[in-house]
Amino acid sequence: MTYLSYNGQLRAETDANVIANLIRKGWLETPQPTYDPATQTCQWIDGAWVVADIVVPVPSQVPMWALREAVISAGQKAAIEGAMNALPEPDRSIAWNRWEYKDVILRQSAIILSLQSALGWTSKYVDDLYKSAAAIAASPA
Repeated sequence: MTYLSYNGQLRAETDANVIANLIRKGWLETPQPTYDPATQTCQWIDGAWVVADIVVPVPSQVPMWALREAVISAGQKAAIEGAMNALPEPDRSIAWNRWEYKDVILRQSAIILSLQSALGWTSKYVDDLYKSAAAIAASPA
């Protein structure tokens, strides 16, 4: 695939004869810049290539099993257990019950916000755990 541009317009061609004719008419080869398609997009906008990072939205909820796996993968299982065991009763038993038996967990749930505060995690860190959990849940077993 060869990209050609003329007066801000972009055209993609594969036929060598068409490409040669367009170049004779003033079209310029305009290859895409180097980018990582796994993490970036490349689009023709206003007469130029624009490379931008793919923004993965933070899910509002994830399956609890997937969040537990994300926590394990991040090496934070012991930290979570320590923070929950440090809670006074009945909060400790309620937290453990929810951690082990809930089907899904909201990003803004009381237990997550409490753990975030107790462990000194940033919102970005917890958001990244939720993104990881969503990816785990979406991947084939």
